[in-house]
Amino acid sequence: MKRKKWFIILAVLFLISAFPGFSEQIAWQIVGHDIQAQTLKTEIVKYANRGFVPMGISYYDEKLFVLYLYGEGLSIKGWNLEWYLDSQELAEGLNRNIANGFSPSGISDTGDLFFVMYIQTDGAQQTWNFVQTPMKPENYGILLKPTLEESYIPVGITEMNGEFWTLMVKKESGETAQFVHLEESSAKDEAINKKIVARLKQGMLPWGLKYNGNSVMILYVRF
Repeated sequence: MKRKKWFIILAVLFLISAFPGFSEQIAWQIVGHDIQAQTLKTEIVKYANRGFVPMGISYYDEKLFVLYLYGEGLSIKGWNLEWYLDSQELAEGLNRNIANGFSPSGISDTGDLFFVMYIQTDGAQQTWNFVQTPMKPENYGILLKPTLEESYIPVGITEMNGEFWTLMVKKESGETAQFVHLEESSAKDEAINKKIVARLKQGMLPWGLKYNGNSVMILYVRF
C-alpha cells in the first residue's frame, strides 16, 4: 500500500480525573475533527476536559471521527494519539506505547497512514495482534470468538484491502470480553442513538467505530 511522506507526528498526553464508580448511565458522542495537528489536539483536549473518553476512531473525508464515552466507572489517566506511515512504524508504535502504559483504543487506516488512539489505564502488561475477517457484520462475532477465548479484547476496527482488521489486546490482568457484536446504522444521530441505547440495555458498550459517511459501524463489547 503506497503511503505519502507525512512528517508531522502528534503525540499528546492529557490527564483526566477518575470517575468514582460504575453506572449504567453512559453518554456518548461521535465527533468529526479536522486532522490539522493543532486543531485536532485542541478539540480532543476540549472533550477530555469535559470527562469524555475516546474509545474509537475512524478517518473519513479529511476528518478523524472519534467515539467518546462518558459515565461513572469510565476512568483513564491520560490519552495519546499518534500516526504512522507504514506497518513497521505501526508495530513499533504499538509496542512503545504499551511498554509505557498506554493501551490502544482505536485504529483507522486512511490509505496513506495509520491513526492509533491510546488511553492510559492501569498499566497492565499487554500483547496485541490483528484479526482479519470478511466485511460481513452478521458473522463478525462468530469469527472473533476463537480469539476472545484466548482472552483477547477488541480495541479498534478498520478496513484494509476489502477486509475488516480488528486490533486485539490481551492483558496479563486477565480482563476478558464475553461477547462482541458489530452493527451497521445510518449515520444520522437518531438512528445511531436508538441502536446504542438498545445495546447498552443489553449490557454492551460501544467500543469501536468505522465511519462511512452515510453509515456507521459500531463495535460493541460485553465484559
